[in-house]
Amino acid sequence: MNDEGRTLTREGITLAKQGRLTEAVAIFEDVLRRHPEFAHGYNNLANVFLFQGLYDQAIANYRHALQLVPNDPEVYNHLSYAYSKQGSGSDAEACARHALSLRPHYPEAYNHLGIALGLQEKWTEAETSYREALRLKPDFAKAFSNLAQLNYLERRLDEAFALAQQAIRLDPQQAEAHATMSAVYIRQHKLEEALASSRQALQLNPQLPEANFNLATVYLEQGALAEAIAVCQEYLRLRPDYLEMEIILGTAALKDNRLDEALAAYAKYIQKKPKDALVHFNRAVTWLLQGNYEEGWPEYEWRWRWKDFVVRPFTQPMWDGSPLAGKKILLHAEQGLGDTLQFVRYAPLVQERGGTVIVAC
Repeated sequence: MNDEGRTLTREGITLAKQGRLTEAVAIFEDVLRRHPEFAHGYNNLANVFLFQGLYDQAIANYRHALQLVPNDPEVYNHLSYAYSKQGSGSDAEACARHALSLRPHYPEAYNHLGIALGLQEKWTEAETSYREALRLKPDFAKAFSNLAQLNYLERRLDEAFALAQQAIRLDPQQAEAHATMSAVYIRQHKLEEALASSRQALQLNPQLPEANFNLATVYLEQGALAEAIAVCQEYLRLRPDYLEMEIILGTAALKDNRLDEALAAYAKYIQKKPKDALVHFNRAVTWLLQGNYEEGWPEYEWRWRWKDFVVRPFTQPMWDGSPLAGKKILLHAEQGLGDTLQFVRYAPLVQERGGTVIVAC
């Protein structure tokens, strides 16, 4: 590549660092028209597409670069992250592992491998990858931030908070770490602290999905439904694929007794993510409020799959509805006193199945 191409490349990189991404794309595309054999030109262009959230274009350009430099671990590492952002955990894992086969002591690739494994809910392997990244690079703020988020997802809140704090000590610009702190505060019902952390994250990265989601959640918890809805709608204009905002919109509608709107939002989310137990549970509650028991009660069974649902630690098996002759059954309150008062009247129907019925209340 000639001096003019190198000068243009430096100009494009400067524009990208300044956030002038559209201009950077134009520069890099111009360089590639002049020098189509310039592998890292495709890598540079892919990086900008990645920043813009244009993941298909990013992946295509990383792949083009690899046709020219098939053994470049950095391009494979970048490609792994692009696949993760697209939601393809298995492809991301394969690329990160290939990067590590080319460069075994590569902390950034271990970090991206952790992200890929987390997407596949391989939590133990993901944690091992993040910790290996930190062994190789002890001041790796991004790996601390990702490990914090992993601990949060596994409900280890104290560990998540401490790791997020460490990430911020190493790099105060870690927006994701501020978002994780906000999420922990929400779990602890410290809404003012959660609000401050969400805003700090958004100041660093206004388009960070977790920070926008946390901000909307705080408003929802505070009863500021209009503000929660506004955050969701504004973000969905930028990222219509970020369906987590549909959860907030559905719950805001539910709280405001707009039940059909709530059901529409939940259905939109479940269509894309059919295994989310909390959203199924919320949909069940909405149907039950409408008196739609035929759909509501079966859907209500999803509560058993919800991580935060409190299950009493009985070792005996749950009753499957079979005859009870010669057996004993314990009927116990599952949730509130209101449910106990409403449903204890069905205890005689259980007794009719035979056996001894014990009611704990």
